[in-house]
Amino acid sequence: MGRRKDSVRGEPTAGRRPRRGPRVGWGLRLARILTLCAILAAVVGLGVAGIRAWRARQGFLAPLDRGRALWKLRRFDEAIESFQAARAVRPDDPAPLWGLAECYKGKGQFATATAWALQAIELDPTHRSRLLAAELELLAAGPWEPLTAPPGPPTQSQRIHLEKAVEHARAAAEAHPASAPAHRLLAEAKARLGEVAAAIPSARRAVELDPDSVSARLLAADLFYLNGSVREALACCEEAAKRLEARQPRGKAPSPGQAGPAALEGREKADLLRALARAAKIAASLQRGEQAAGYWTRFLAAGGNAAQGRVGLCVAYFLKGDFERAIEEGNQASQLIGAGEPDWDLHFYRGQAYLRLGRCDRAAQDLRVALTRRDDPQARYYLGLALLGSGERGVAREAFEAALALDPAHHGAREQLAALLEADGETQKALDLWRRAVAAQPKSREAHQALADFCLRHGLDAEAEAALRALAALEPRSARAAATLAAFYLDRDDPEQALALAREAADLDPADPALAHLAGRAAAALGRVWDAEEHFAKALQLRPDYAPAYLDWAMMHRSLRDDLAAWMVLQRAVKAAPASLDLRYAYARFCLTSGREIEGLETLRELIARDPRDVNARTTYVEHLLARGDKDAAGTQAREIADLLPKSLEAQALLARVCRARNEWDRVLAIYSQMADLPGGGGPLLPQRLAAHLHEGLYEAALELAKDAPRAHPAQRRQLELAVAVARFYAGKRQEALEAVGGAASADPRDPDASFALALMQLEMGLAALSAPGGFALPESALAAWGDLVRRKDQRPDEARRIARILLHASVYEQAGWHDTAAEAVAEILRFAPDCLIACCMVPSLWHRAGDLPKALAACRQGIINCPEFGLHGRLILADLLMLEGNVADAKATYEEYAAKEREPFDARTKLALLAEAAGDTTAALAHWRTILARQPRHMPAANNAAWLLATQLDPDLDAAAAAATNALEAAPEDPAVLDTVGWVDYLRGETVRAVDRLERAVKAAPHRAHLLLHLGLGYASRGMREQAERTLRAAIAAGAREPYADEARQALRELR
Repeated sequence: MGRRKDSVRGEPTAGRRPRRGPRVGWGLRLARILTLCAILAAVVGLGVAGIRAWRARQGFLAPLDRGRALWKLRRFDEAIESFQAARAVRPDDPAPLWGLAECYKGKGQFATATAWALQAIELDPTHRSRLLAAELELLAAGPWEPLTAPPGPPTQSQRIHLEKAVEHARAAAEAHPASAPAHRLLAEAKARLGEVAAAIPSARRAVELDPDSVSARLLAADLFYLNGSVREALACCEEAAKRLEARQPRGKAPSPGQAGPAALEGREKADLLRALARAAKIAASLQRGEQAAGYWTRFLAAGGNAAQGRVGLCVAYFLKGDFERAIEEGNQASQLIGAGEPDWDLHFYRGQAYLRLGRCDRAAQDLRVALTRRDDPQARYYLGLALLGSGERGVAREAFEAALALDPAHHGAREQLAALLEADGETQKALDLWRRAVAAQPKSREAHQALADFCLRHGLDAEAEAALRALAALEPRSARAAATLAAFYLDRDDPEQALALAREAADLDPADPALAHLAGRAAAALGRVWDAEEHFAKALQLRPDYAPAYLDWAMMHRSLRDDLAAWMVLQRAVKAAPASLDLRYAYARFCLTSGREIEGLETLRELIARDPRDVNARTTYVEHLLARGDKDAAGTQAREIADLLPKSLEAQALLARVCRARNEWDRVLAIYSQMADLPGGGGPLLPQRLAAHLHEGLYEAALELAKDAPRAHPAQRRQLELAVAVARFYAGKRQEALEAVGGAASADPRDPDASFALALMQLEMGLAALSAPGGFALPESALAAWGDLVRRKDQRPDEARRIARILLHASVYEQAGWHDTAAEAVAEILRFAPDCLIACCMVPSLWHRAGDLPKALAACRQGIINCPEFGLHGRLILADLLMLEGNVADAKATYEEYAAKEREPFDARTKLALLAEAAGDTTAALAHWRTILARQPRHMPAANNAAWLLATQLDPDLDAAAAAATNALEAAPEDPAVLDTVGWVDYLRGETVRAVDRLERAVKAAPHRAHLLLHLGLGYASRGMREQAERTLRAAIAAGAREPYADEARQALRELR
């Protein structure tokens, strides 16, 4: 068959050969060939270049990788050759430079390493190069110890390296803010420069970025500790230790001192031990003994140094209070250390443990060894305590002096040294010691308080006040400081200042019942009954069972002879605080002395039946029996409680009291001798023991007893000196006795006992030059009696000497607190010399001090009968005693009897005028004041009170009031009461300018008296000084909210508005 054609193109169908296309030219063919050749040439070129690049790359990476491997094996020289070979292949790549820097760092050639790192920075100024340079600069500045203590100032060379390290680390951190190593290096470099506070943010950031980094945590711990963030430092150490311990497989816990089965090695182990040791020391610095012991136990378990761990455990157990275990651990540490250098912590803390256990000799031995390693003030101080406990007072004193030389601010050493000086009689040196302490540390509370306490012990009230005021100034808004000063003024009979300070304290701490109670006591001492009641009520509102407030509230009513109000307060007290034994005792005593004897005895018997060992109840009962004269029953009660409580000082003292009342002096001596062997019975009983020896004429025994007493018991030095001087005098050592009391009188001319004793000794020795003792402790009426005693010496010398002997002994009894024995002794004088004026004056006073008012009254009346010279003075004493008894009518009659004959200072007439004013009889009061003024126009109390009455009576005589007030002002120009009277008279006369001036001076002198503030406020108002008037009237209301003046102030405020 033939081919058939396509119907369209005429192309052959399948099975036929296709037609040829048109023929291609040679030019086109050549172009195609050339193109193909070019492509082939390019492919070949690329292959050759690739082969060459591959060969070049293999020549760079192989030595680089080999260098890195050798570096890890610490074959630094071979690694350097490999890195140099890599660098020769590719000089613009920083990697070989990094390797070279690391190798030279490993060899310790930091300068060369740094040079390579700087070249790397030139090629690649990025994070890695900067980080390496910072690390190398830090190493070049070293070597460094861990930052466990504040770094010292760097040298100039170190500073240059550290500043470069800071520069590089900061650049690395800026280039890569998430780089924990950069922040860690920056923190360390800053810290080494002394910029610890500036380093802390970087250290904190490093820990945040890499919480698992142990090095970052340990660095942060060091910096936190140096900056005072001790608890943060402890937390960092604990976290670092936990992370390292977590890397060990879990298994049986190893025993202390042995590593676990899979213990860490190398750097990780060193970091773990460092973290645990650091944590233990920080815990110890926080006084957490138990926690520190746990860390040291883990330290030993991790394979730490056994001696170091045992020393740490010694410290930890000491802080924990387990002194026996501390000594045991210390002994093990000593065995491990052997003959090596002594460890300071070991001997310091083991020495303290021995000291706490009373083993003073061993303590001194350890502390001396500690001092061979470090001359530390605290070690010197504890050595002094140990030596003091061993009886080596002289060497102890040297130790305290050495401690102060090392640390002039060491309060404990100064306190002990001052006590030794005081005990050795070097009072002035002790005082100078505290004065220097205050001068050197003007902001030290302890120094001011110690100076105040010392001055109070030695009667230096002015300096004590200054110290307490300085103490208050250190804490201007401190309730405690204000209360301390208030209590001082209250004890020194200055209740006005005490009240102001007590109110301030109560305002600063309104929730403290003790402060409200203190303000109540001050107000009661001022006679401001309303104020006192308000403060007592506030104290009881804060604490309904606060017994001291009830007791003082009731005592205030008793002093006002308002037994009903006192009884009501005590009734309320017993119901509010039924468990308070002090209130029950007070209630019983009140009943026994206020006509409710049956109720008081029932209360006491109930207390004794409930607790036969209740010494206070027995004491109250025995005192009541003695007051009734039932000495046998008193003896039975005292012996019973003494048998029940043979080691109770209070019980034995009660028995001695009864034996003294029964004149059983042999038993008194025996009881006091037994009491001296009881704990706390040495020093406090010395005045009584000496008095008992003197009573029995045992002068040599008394001197032996008191041989070292003033030194051993400095707080009682003044009290003991008189008894010792009297014992010397009658033991035949008269010149020594005269020198002793003469020195005491010269040292403190205000000391009445020393002056009186010196005069009596001179009198008994028959010395001619005699003068009345200055200001000794007798009523004013007794001072005139001295002349009678001197005249008696000339007329009846034996009798005068006998009187002087009795009076000297009585003064010792009185200092021992035996006012009744002193009264009985002086009353003996009246048996052989009933007209002895000094005895007539003293006996009533002594019985009053003994609390026996009936005997005081009887003695006074008998003295008036027996001694004509005592008649006038005796009536004044008798009237005072009658007032204390509450017999106002008889007291008034006696005052009038005395006033008819009295001369200055018009005591009786003044008291009559005050009684009349209190009774509202202003006419009689004015008559008394005018009687005094007629004889003494400038008698301040008379002039001031007369002026006030003349100005404020229903028909005021302002001219006469102004004249009297002027006389008072001339007598006392700065007295606030006088200034108030004069200013108020000026106000009433319309002379408001002068009135305000004087009233301002009055308020400045006494800023807390409500009536002074009221008068000044009204004065301001009269002059149109509205703002000052409102402020002052409000102050008047605050100063006496429940006083009558407060209502006047409120009314004045309303009128101002």
